[in-house]
Formats: sequence, C-alpha cells, structure tokens
Amino acid sequence: PYFKDIANLQQFLWARCIVQSRIFGYHTSEHTKQSALVPLIDLVNHSMNSNSIWNYDDESDNFLLIAKNQIKAKEEIFDSYGKRGHSAYFLDYGMVLTNNKHYIVPIKVYLPYEDYLLKEKLLLLDKQIERYELSMNIHDEHVYECFNYLRIVVANDINDLHCMIQHHMISLENELRMLFLLKTICQQHILQYNTNIEEDQQLIEKHASHLPYKIRNCIFIRIGEKKVFTFWIHYIDYILLLFKNTLLYKHTLPSIPMLQQDQYINKHKYRALYMNEIFLPLLINMTSEEEHIIQSLF
Repeated sequence: PYFKDIANLQQFLWARCIVQSRIFGYHTSEHTKQSALVPLIDLVNHSMNSNSIWNYDDESDNFLLIAKNQIKAKEEIFDSYGKRGHSAYFLDYGMVLTNNKHYIVPIKVYLPYEDYLLKEKLLLLDKQIERYELSMNIHDEHVYECFNYLRIVVANDINDLHCMIQHHMISLENELRMLFLLKTICQQHILQYNTNIEEDQQLIEKHASHLPYKIRNCIFIRIGEKKVFTFWIHYIDYILLLFKNTLLYKHTLPSIPMLQQDQYINKHKYRALYMNEIFLPLLINMTSEEEHIIQSLF
C-alpha cells in the first residue's frame, strides 16, 4: 500500500525495464542463483560472435569480463546474450535482431477436466496448465518438453503413461494424435493475427523509414511467431499425407526408404531430424493392430 508514496506506475515500469534490460543472473559456488547490476559491463553490446565472456568469481568476490581473444585498442567489446527468440530479446533488452533465425513462440495447453486419466496425468506432470515454448528445432530443450507434454495430454490409455515415463515416446498412434493437436494449436494462433507474413514484410519494407522503433520490433516478433506456427502446420500436413499414402501400401517397410529420401523432408534439417529420429522409428515398430486403429484417425 505504501508503494504509491515512492513511485507511480509509470515510474515503476521505467525502473523495472531499466533493471530487466541490464541485470546479470549468475550462480555462486553454493549453486544459489543471484542477480546483480554491473555498471560498465552492462554497456557491452550483443554479438553471436562475441569476443568476451563474463562470470562471477567467488574467491575474489568479483564480477569478471574476460577477453576470449586479443582485442585491439578502440575495438568494440561484444558479449553474447544467447540464442533467443524475438520476444525474449525485446522483453529483456528492448531490441530485436533483424537477422535472428532462432524463432520462438510461447503456447499454453490445458488438460481437459473431463479426461478420465486426469488424476494420473496430473501426478505425472505435477501441474495442470503448462506454458511451453515452440520453435522449429526439435533438439531445442523447450520443444522436447513441449512435445512430451502434448503426448501426455493426448494419451488415452494408462499403459501409455507408463510407457511415457520410461521411453518419452509412446506409440505411433499417440504421436499422430499429438501432431493433430499441435496443428490445431498452431492454426488457432494463426487465426488471431490480422495480417500474414507477406503483409508484415511489406509493411516493414514500405514504411521502414518512419515506423516507430517499438512498432517495428513488434512486427518482427509476430513475423517470427507466424513462421514457427506455419512451419509446423505445413510440416504436419506433409507428414500426414506421406503417412496416409504409406498406409495405402499393404507392406509398410518397403516404403520407408521413400520417406527417408523425400526431398521436402531433407531440404530442412529440422524436418529430417523429426522424421529420422522420432517418426520413422515409431513407424517401423507399428503393429498390424495399431495400423488398424490408426487408419480410423484418417
């Protein structure tokens, strides 16, 4: 209640943003997480090809900025702020990188109350509503967690949950249900935008000279989000089409090399990773009983 005597809302927001864009998070030797404002070092700009690295030294009780190689006089010092999506750069540092390809978008998924396995799933997840981050890289830790959560959400058998605990993947049927759900989520998000990617890009190109900085950044953020959603919608559609065509063959295994050599799949490394590391192993182990169940999904 007494906070209003110190600052109004606008002053608080200004101070919060100043701290958020300059604060350093680090761990001590006791593995406790700490935060600190470090004058001068907070002036160092970002580059993925940084020439310095920072850390906190417990023994000397100093915050250190260490050159990674020889830095010449008057040469600018750079630090890497890490691989982040547009929204994270904007939130934490008040900027976006126009050449950033590490697109990330947050999604929130709810466990249905009417799910008869709700109790078991809550015990497994230890939470009911989850906010996850989605990108185009299946090796991204956040995507890995997101996919595992979605697999649990669509699981329809108690044995599936036990399998999930042991192997992280359940079955081809479960994987297909997960892809259907992920596609629906992406489509629902895409429908909330009033513009498409091409219109956003044209907006930046035509009005680059007089677009306010914050609006320009927000457009870059939503372009990145749309690219992630569009990537998964198109990729899932293609996987389902390939799989449906595969089911037309009575002998599944001879058609697998066709999937491995598919040009659309292999043109993008993340498409190939998902196909070769997740989808194909499940397809190879598909039983005739499971195939019959899966055919009812199409």
